[in-house]
Amino acid sequence: MEASRRWGPANAAINWCERDYDTSPLVAEFWNTVSNAIFVFFGLLALSVAKRHNLPGIYKWSATAFILTGIFSAYFHATLWWSGQRLDEIFETSLLISLYHSLGLNPKFIQVFLHTVPVAVCIVVLSAWLFCELHLGGLAVAVAIRFNNATNGSTLRHHVWRVALLAVFGFACWVVDRTACTFMYERLPFNPQLHAWWHVVMAVVLWEAFIVSAALRQTKTKPQVVSYCGLSTLPEHYTCDKDVVC
Repeated sequence: MEASRRWGPANAAINWCERDYDTSPLVAEFWNTVSNAIFVFFGLLALSVAKRHNLPGIYKWSATAFILTGIFSAYFHATLWWSGQRLDEIFETSLLISLYHSLGLNPKFIQVFLHTVPVAVCIVVLSAWLFCELHLGGLAVAVAIRFNNATNGSTLRHHVWRVALLAVFGFACWVVDRTACTFMYERLPFNPQLHAWWHVVMAVVLWEAFIVSAALRQTKTKPQVVSYCGLSTLPEHYTCDKDVVC
């Protein structure tokens, strides 16, 4: 349904299954907008963890990109503007890029910068060629493989696989919302808001990936995380392995 009220006509490349302005006359996609608060929440938590444990600067950028993904995704879903969509895509991509590079012995922000800038240009210039979707999909697979390899022989291997399965569930929500909207409105008594659930699930996945990456900077064979309310975090007495930089 075309957005034609508070923010004018939609000019983003994608309009999700949630009916425009159905919940509020001020927000195009209400549930897809408010669900982004979880990205900001986990991003602030990640920034606090990075500062408290004096993690390398790449982790502080990961946390910042986490927050900005939530802000610009909310901007995109609230307005359905092209600029919001591209900013959302750029920062979610940069977040994955930083997680990929964070597993090195001496990760540097410059690695993320040199990877993000050309990708961001391509996201804007090659938008008609689905560059973002193709690059993001390939990057997500590369991140999963790198985390799998990094946890080989460690106590976190099974944890990484559980998080990967959760990511697959989140992606399924994204796909169904994108491709089966008509079916859901015809066959279901309500819209399950699967894209909003994609936000929630992926925020949890990215938080877990952030914590696992930081945990791997401890002794490689026995990295530790602690559970709090069902989510992982670093132990209070967190110390880096002598062979890595913190």
